[in-house]
Amino acid sequence: MLDNHNFIDQSIPELNPQGLDKKVADNISPMELYCLVRKQIEHEDELVNQRVNWLLFSQAFFFGTFATILTTGTVIIYQSFIIDLVATTGIVLCIFGFFSILAAMESHGKLTKFWQESEYRIAFPQISGVAKQRNLSLLKSNGSIFAGGIPLLITLLWLLVLLFVSFTYIAVFVAPVAVISLFLMVKSLLNTTEYY
Repeated sequence: MLDNHNFIDQSIPELNPQGLDKKVADNISPMELYCLVRKQIEHEDELVNQRVNWLLFSQAFFFGTFATILTTGTVIIYQSFIIDLVATTGIVLCIFGFFSILAAMESHGKLTKFWQESEYRIAFPQISGVAKQRNLSLLKSNGSIFAGGIPLLITLLWLLVLLFVSFTYIAVFVAPVAVISLFLMVKSLLNTTEYY
Protein backbone atom coordinates (compact mmCIF):
# COMPACT_ATOMS: atom_id res chain seq x y z
CA MET A 1 0.00 0.00 0.00
CA LEU A 2 2.90 2.37 0.71
CA ASP A 3 4.74 1.41 -2.49
CA ASN A 4 3.76 4.59 -4.32
CA HIS A 5 5.00 7.58 -2.29
CA ASN A 6 4.39 10.11 -5.06
CA PHE A 7 0.62 10.21 -4.64
CA ILE A 8 0.93 12.59 -1.69
CA ASP A 9 2.69 15.28 -3.68
CA GLN A 10 0.45 14.93 -6.75
CA SER A 11 -3.12 14.37 -5.67
CA ILE A 12 -3.77 15.69 -2.17
CA PRO A 13 -4.33 19.36 -1.42
CA GLU A 14 -2.32 20.61 1.53
CA LEU A 15 -4.13 20.68 4.85
CA ASN A 16 -3.79 23.95 6.68
CA PRO A 17 -3.26 23.13 10.37
CA GLN A 18 -4.79 26.49 11.32
CA GLY A 19 -8.13 25.57 9.73
CA LEU A 20 -8.22 21.87 8.96
CA ASP A 21 -10.99 21.19 6.53
CA LYS A 22 -13.07 18.06 7.11
CA LYS A 23 -14.30 18.20 3.47
CA VAL A 24 -10.75 17.72 2.21
CA ALA A 25 -10.26 14.83 4.61
CA ASP A 26 -13.48 13.18 3.39
CA ASN A 27 -12.35 13.29 -0.27
CA ILE A 28 -9.15 11.26 0.19
CA SER A 29 -8.48 7.73 1.33
CA PRO A 30 -7.61 7.02 4.97
CA MET A 31 -4.08 5.96 4.00
CA GLU A 32 -3.53 9.17 2.04
CA LEU A 33 -4.86 11.22 4.94
CA TYR A 34 -2.60 9.43 7.40
CA CYS A 35 0.45 9.93 5.19
CA LEU A 36 -0.39 13.58 4.60
CA VAL A 37 -0.91 14.42 8.26
CA ARG A 38 2.20 12.44 9.23
CA LYS A 39 4.26 14.25 6.60
CA GLN A 40 3.09 17.65 7.86
CA ILE A 41 3.82 16.65 11.47
CA GLU A 42 7.34 15.69 10.43
CA HIS A 43 7.65 19.08 8.72
CA GLU A 44 6.60 20.90 11.90
CA ASP A 45 9.06 18.81 13.93
CA GLU A 46 11.81 19.81 11.51
CA LEU A 47 10.84 23.48 11.89
CA VAL A 48 11.14 23.17 15.68
CA ASN A 49 14.54 21.52 15.22
CA GLN A 50 15.78 24.22 12.85
CA ARG A 51 14.52 27.07 15.04
CA VAL A 52 16.15 25.61 18.15
CA ASN A 53 19.41 25.25 16.24
CA TRP A 54 19.23 28.85 14.95
CA LEU A 55 18.56 30.08 18.47
CA LEU A 56 21.46 28.09 19.92
CA PHE A 57 23.81 29.31 17.20
CA SER A 58 22.89 32.96 17.72
CA GLN A 59 23.13 32.66 21.49
CA ALA A 60 26.55 31.01 21.23
CA PHE A 61 27.70 34.05 19.29
CA PHE A 62 26.34 36.42 21.95
CA PHE A 63 27.77 34.42 24.87
CA GLY A 64 31.10 34.34 23.05
CA THR A 65 30.97 38.13 22.71
CA PHE A 66 30.07 38.44 26.39
CA ALA A 67 32.95 36.17 27.46
CA THR A 68 35.40 38.04 25.24
CA ILE A 69 34.39 41.38 26.75
CA LEU A 70 34.74 40.04 30.29
CA THR A 71 38.11 38.37 29.77
CA THR A 72 39.79 41.13 27.80
CA GLY A 73 42.79 42.40 29.68
CA THR A 74 42.34 45.93 28.40
CA VAL A 75 39.85 48.44 29.69
CA ILE A 76 36.91 48.80 27.33
CA ILE A 77 35.09 52.12 27.35
CA TYR A 78 31.43 51.58 28.20
CA GLN A 79 32.02 47.90 28.99
CA SER A 80 28.86 47.63 31.12
CA PHE A 81 26.80 49.31 28.42
CA ILE A 82 28.09 46.90 25.77
CA ILE A 83 27.39 43.89 28.02
CA ASP A 84 23.86 45.14 28.62
CA LEU A 85 23.37 45.66 24.90
CA VAL A 86 24.54 42.11 24.14
CA ALA A 87 22.33 40.69 26.92
CA THR A 88 19.32 42.70 25.73
CA THR A 89 19.80 41.50 22.16
CA GLY A 90 20.11 37.93 23.45
CA ILE A 91 16.86 38.28 25.40
CA VAL A 92 14.99 39.73 22.43
CA LEU A 93 16.18 36.93 20.14
CA CYS A 94 15.20 34.34 22.77
CA ILE A 95 11.70 35.79 22.96
CA PHE A 96 11.30 35.84 19.18
CA GLY A 97 12.85 32.38 18.90
CA PHE A 98 10.57 31.00 21.59
CA PHE A 99 7.40 32.20 19.90
CA SER A 100 8.53 30.91 16.50
CA ILE A 101 9.23 27.51 18.10
CA LEU A 102 5.86 27.73 19.83
CA ALA A 103 4.11 28.41 16.51
CA ALA A 104 5.51 25.19 15.02
CA MET A 105 4.58 23.30 18.19
CA GLU A 106 1.01 24.64 18.00
CA SER A 107 0.72 23.62 14.36
CA HIS A 108 2.04 20.16 15.25
CA GLY A 109 -0.52 19.99 18.05
CA LYS A 110 -3.40 20.94 15.78
CA LEU A 111 -2.40 18.29 13.26
CA THR A 112 -2.15 15.68 16.00
CA LYS A 113 -5.50 16.70 17.44
CA PHE A 114 -7.05 16.55 13.96
CA TRP A 115 -5.80 12.99 13.51
CA GLN A 116 -6.79 11.89 17.02
CA GLU A 117 -10.34 13.10 16.34
CA SER A 118 -10.42 11.26 13.01
CA GLU A 119 -12.47 8.12 12.69
CA TYR A 120 -9.53 6.42 10.93
CA ARG A 121 -7.01 6.70 13.79
CA ILE A 122 -7.79 3.21 15.13
CA ALA A 123 -6.58 1.52 11.93
CA PHE A 124 -3.15 3.22 11.91
CA PRO A 125 -0.16 3.60 14.21
CA GLN A 126 -0.13 6.54 16.60
CA ILE A 127 0.61 9.65 14.56
CA SER A 128 3.00 11.18 17.10
CA GLY A 129 4.41 10.30 20.50
CA VAL A 130 1.86 12.24 22.50
CA ALA A 131 0.60 10.92 25.81
CA LYS A 132 -2.84 11.80 27.17
CA GLN A 133 -1.64 13.97 30.05
CA ARG A 134 -1.77 17.65 30.89
CA ASN A 135 0.62 20.45 31.82
CA LEU A 136 3.79 19.50 33.71
CA SER A 137 3.50 15.72 33.35
CA LEU A 138 2.86 16.23 29.63
CA LEU A 139 5.97 18.39 29.32
CA LYS A 140 8.04 15.55 30.72
CA SER A 141 6.42 12.92 28.51
CA ASN A 142 6.57 14.49 25.07
CA GLY A 143 9.91 16.27 24.85
CA SER A 144 8.53 19.77 24.44
CA ILE A 145 10.31 20.82 27.62
CA PHE A 146 13.57 20.72 25.69
CA ALA A 147 12.46 22.70 22.63
CA GLY A 148 10.53 25.26 24.66
CA GLY A 149 12.83 25.21 27.65
CA ILE A 150 16.00 26.27 25.84
CA PRO A 151 14.81 29.84 25.14
CA LEU A 152 13.48 30.06 28.71
CA LEU A 153 16.82 29.03 30.18
CA ILE A 154 18.85 31.34 27.97
CA THR A 155 16.52 34.27 28.70
CA LEU A 156 16.98 33.60 32.42
CA LEU A 157 20.77 33.51 32.00
CA TRP A 158 20.77 36.84 30.15
CA LEU A 159 18.52 38.30 32.84
CA LEU A 160 21.07 37.25 35.47
CA VAL A 161 23.82 38.88 33.42
CA LEU A 162 21.81 42.10 33.29
CA LEU A 163 21.12 42.10 37.01
CA PHE A 164 24.42 40.89 38.47
CA VAL A 165 27.21 41.56 35.99
CA SER A 166 26.74 45.04 34.60
CA PHE A 167 23.42 46.56 35.75
CA THR A 168 23.25 49.86 33.92
CA TYR A 169 20.19 51.95 33.16
CA ILE A 170 19.37 49.56 30.28
CA ALA A 171 18.92 46.73 32.78
CA VAL A 172 16.38 48.80 34.72
CA PHE A 173 14.13 48.84 31.66
CA VAL A 174 14.92 45.43 30.17
CA ALA A 175 14.82 43.31 33.37
CA PRO A 176 11.08 43.79 34.06
CA VAL A 177 10.29 43.07 30.41
CA ALA A 178 12.40 39.90 30.59
CA VAL A 179 10.64 38.75 33.78
CA ILE A 180 7.21 39.35 32.25
CA SER A 181 8.33 37.59 29.07
CA LEU A 182 9.56 34.59 31.06
CA PHE A 183 6.19 34.35 32.78
CA LEU A 184 4.33 34.55 29.46
CA MET A 185 6.68 32.04 27.86
CA VAL A 186 6.13 29.48 30.63
CA LYS A 187 2.38 30.02 30.52
CA SER A 188 2.33 29.69 26.71
CA LEU A 189 4.45 26.55 26.81
CA LEU A 190 2.13 24.90 29.31
CA ASN A 191 -0.92 25.80 27.20
CA THR A 192 0.60 24.64 23.92
CA THR A 193 1.73 21.18 24.91
CA GLU A 194 -1.65 19.48 25.04
CA TYR A 195 -1.10 17.65 21.73
CA TYR A 196 2.58 18.27 21.04
